[in-house]
Amino acid sequence: MFGNQIIMTIDFLTKKIKKEKWRKRGKWLTPVFVYEIIEKGEASSSQKRIKHPFQRSMGVWLDSGEYFDLQREWDDVYKLILRKYKENSKYLSEYGNSCLAAGEEVILFSKKIRKADYSKISNVNLAKKYSEFAQKCMGFMPYMFTMHLVDKLLTFEFEKYLKIFAKDKKLNKDDYFKYQNALAYPERKIFALEERTDFLKILIKNNGANLSSPQVLNAVKKHAEKYGWMNMVNWEGFPFDEKYFFQKYKNTLKTDFQKEYKSLIKENNRIKKFQIKALKEAQGYKKLTELSKSIQMFGFLRSFRVDVLSISLFSAWPLIREIAARLRLNPMDVREFTSEEINRALAGEIGILNILNKRKKGISGIIYEDELFLLDKDEIKQIKEYLLEADDTKDEIKEVVGNIAYPGKSKGVCKVVHSLGEMDKIRKGDILVISMTDPNYLPAMEKAAAFVTDFGGILCHAAIVSREMKKPCIIGTKIATQVLKDGDLVEVDAEKGIVRILEKAKK
Repeated sequence: MFGNQIIMTIDFLTKKIKKEKWRKRGKWLTPVFVYEIIEKGEASSSQKRIKHPFQRSMGVWLDSGEYFDLQREWDDVYKLILRKYKENSKYLSEYGNSCLAAGEEVILFSKKIRKADYSKISNVNLAKKYSEFAQKCMGFMPYMFTMHLVDKLLTFEFEKYLKIFAKDKKLNKDDYFKYQNALAYPERKIFALEERTDFLKILIKNNGANLSSPQVLNAVKKHAEKYGWMNMVNWEGFPFDEKYFFQKYKNTLKTDFQKEYKSLIKENNRIKKFQIKALKEAQGYKKLTELSKSIQMFGFLRSFRVDVLSISLFSAWPLIREIAARLRLNPMDVREFTSEEINRALAGEIGILNILNKRKKGISGIIYEDELFLLDKDEIKQIKEYLLEADDTKDEIKEVVGNIAYPGKSKGVCKVVHSLGEMDKIRKGDILVISMTDPNYLPAMEKAAAFVTDFGGILCHAAIVSREMKKPCIIGTKIATQVLKDGDLVEVDAEKGIVRILEKAKK
């Protein structure tokens, strides 16, 4: 867009945004390419391709990471999912199986990309392959949007029927959460948690042999190929390479890895065994057992649908590196452009470095009627005021309330994390406060004593990991990252769903 066209477009979009009520979906520091994939993939035309009549005509992403949806469209999609669920008891399982099949297809496609040699193909064919990759990923993105609404539905319905069961069985608070954990335990481990078990298996199978063993070297290399994507959620970092896992192997050798492995297996077997018992006891409660089975499926799928894009980006890394080399960019800089812009740059139609310098100062985006508009910091200014709430009272709030993902109490110092770059400030025993977690944040979660999030339901990553790690966790507070500050001494009371500020950090 140039000159008057920019002004006309911004004025038009501002008027549209001003008229609507908006809902903040979450906060992620998302590069332009991932934003393009998600937003174009979630648009109404893409929803129709998976035969779901969901309408999403407009969405906004700010350079600060906030994602916004139209409240009326969010509500309409929720009502539609609720109606379909009530009309057809198999609707959720059908939707879940559809998500799994579509995701596996994208992963398979991206793995084929990884095996190709791009060094000798023309710029035209390189651009074509990148566009094909982007389009394939976009085709899966409708599941990104709708999974939030499935989470909301399952969280509400499951808790409603579990409370009836608990009242009839006269369960105390401890037993209530014990049954909740068992009935909601995912049917498959999410990939990020499965990685640790698989890694420990390498050490046990090789009796703790060091890296001089060819067998160990080969096993760690295969592991790196399988899990190198774990640092690429939202394309925030470089892929984990073999060196990363070699160092991890050396570090793990110094620990009692056999004890850790046995403990993980024992705990998993214990929960699975209790899950069978709980389901048997709940047989007279048809709705509860149906919901439990859905939650077990979607507990895996909610993370899976994010992992699909991460695994695909990892698999496409050779393609991305070749594009970067031809355009004289760092591979990470490729993420700052849409697939269309990369294609035009490879064709010599646009100069990429000037755009890159501007993008690094901040870029926001708006999807309107399936068309994507990218705006820089100055262009987005007049739009922000209609999206971000001005609230000067948050400094006066002494408590933050949310939903309990895993019970318990913990006191500690707050560390508010907005991006991977801030993860290193987490020390053992700190309270991790974050918008939402993903596999990138597992090292911080292992050190933290408790987790508090702005967003998420019973299926979210933080909820699943907290139950796995047995750490107090409060989710869905909406305002935790705004109210709580680094250095605040707080009590996370995940028996009542309250985070209390005991002492404010010194300014």
